Amino acid sequence: MTGRGDGSVIGGRLGLMIDPNLLRNLAAGREIALVSGTNGKTTTTRLTAAAMGVLGDVATNSLGANMPSGHTSALARAGGTPYAVLEVDEHYLPEVLTATKPKVVALLNLSRDQLDRAKEVAMIADLWRRTLVEHPVQVVANADDPMVTWAARAAGESVTWVAAGQRWHDDSWVCPECGSHIARANEAPAATLTTAADRADVDATNGDSATDGQVAVELVIRPVDPNASDVDPLADDNPIANPHRAAVGDRTLDGQTVPNVPASRPATPGSFGSTDVAAVVDEMTLLMPTVPVPDATHPAGRPGGARVDGTPVLAPIAGPETVPVSATSDGRPRDVGSPDSDDSGTFLIATNNGLITGVIPAGVEPPAEGVPGLAGTATTDADDWWCTNCSLRRPAPQWRVAGDAVIDPDGRAHVVTLQLPGRVNRANAATALAVAAEFGVDPALATPHLAEVASVAGRYAQVERDGRYIRLLLAKNPAGWLEAFDMADDAPTLLSINSRGPDGLDTSWLFDVDFSPLRGRTVLITGERAYDLAVRLETGGIAFAHVESFGEALRAVPAGRVEVIANYTAFQDIRAELDRVN
Repeated sequence: MTGRGDGSVIGGRLGLMIDPNLLRNLAAGREIALVSGTNGKTTTTRLTAAAMGVLGDVATNSLGANMPSGHTSALARAGGTPYAVLEVDEHYLPEVLTATKPKVVALLNLSRDQLDRAKEVAMIADLWRRTLVEHPVQVVANADDPMVTWAARAAGESVTWVAAGQRWHDDSWVCPECGSHIARANEAPAATLTTAADRADVDATNGDSATDGQVAVELVIRPVDPNASDVDPLADDNPIANPHRAAVGDRTLDGQTVPNVPASRPATPGSFGSTDVAAVVDEMTLLMPTVPVPDATHPAGRPGGARVDGTPVLAPIAGPETVPVSATSDGRPRDVGSPDSDDSGTFLIATNNGLITGVIPAGVEPPAEGVPGLAGTATTDADDWWCTNCSLRRPAPQWRVAGDAVIDPDGRAHVVTLQLPGRVNRANAATALAVAAEFGVDPALATPHLAEVASVAGRYAQVERDGRYIRLLLAKNPAGWLEAFDMADDAPTLLSINSRGPDGLDTSWLFDVDFSPLRGRTVLITGERAYDLAVRLETGGIAFAHVESFGEALRAVPAGRVEVIANYTAFQDIRAELDRVN
């Protein structure tokens, strides 16, 4: 009635004043999923509720009231539904998890947000981690966010990993476990594996754009007899048999002395240099992917990116992409290099610098000293990340996005047709399907329901007004603005900034936002802190015009598409002018 809100909180607030256990009582008897993170909570909650709708009625706080009073109102309003999906503010996750005893908790992402009134990112990650230790629950977590991964690992084996992406990296360069640097694969140069004969043709610094930045690496597979009685797979002094160690020292290959590179440490981006090296990966290493372990050859006695002589390391890692070399090209098992085999075997190794693929020729029996000349290429997974000091690294995701499809743990591709824009919403859809699957929902049945979601509490809503086709995008923090620019069309764009309580009073975060995608567009600015925004755009070389109101902005642009990007209360003000469109 006042236009100041949706009325989704007041009933719960009054109810909790009368009965502090009201949320706990309303949650009893329901199977509940909680969704938390800095960005995307409301949208993912809405998509998850749609996916779970195939099971029956689902209670949800679809308007984004994500604190206990909003949860209480949502459950009371829904009545006796068997299921509920609730968005939860990051700070309130411990309290709500304790009260509702959910079946699943989805953890989306963590980044800076309203730091004048909220906890620092690492503190939220630690809060989540301690909560999961104290309250075991099935977790669906974003494998691409190091902070989320570190927190979710506290749930042990009860984690389903989703490759939900992370475009904003500036809050996760430091490992929350040990304080060291978080490295990412997209920082590293591409690597190409070549045969010894081709090695001279690849020069990392020859200026040729086709090969510049590439490194010639020869892969040598050494056979191991796993049935040998004297083989101790855990013995530090048995580097050939032990996949976690490799021999130290030089060896001869094609008449040249080359270093015997340890296969136990992750590579550091940029460490390849311009010299040719030979990486030794034995057969057992392929079958038993390595993990980082302390290495005496590293000057600090811990995992590093290169030997003391500067040579790089190709370190196989565990993951679903790792295929044993004892497989034929059509996937049938066979003995490596079996002389009676009429088919070549394929190998595929996941390394810190991408996936290495190649072919073992048919009928080859590798001698004890190894067989050079197995060729392949390395392709980088841009989302891979790892701590350069400890064991924290990106886990292998069971769910991932591939184009317009979501790939489930069984390898089935589900084409997702959404009315919501941007890759980030396809990732939100993948998380929603993963959560619903924990309740027994077949993704094939749930996927069509995702297309029913056209807007979420005004987010992505499209409204026609006087020939202008207005789309509303909510962006509350640097990571959110980055995604909003990705969703917005190249059209006149209105930016609106306030700094009321729900927004945070400090607007200095505007200088963390890269506004360069707006360069060349018609940009208008408004809101209570429009002058703060004006200073930021001026320093970024973005042309703009200031308008006093939303109505003036519409009159200033021609008929056609208009993108509106606003932070929380500014978004609500504009939404009110559009009759509180949902």
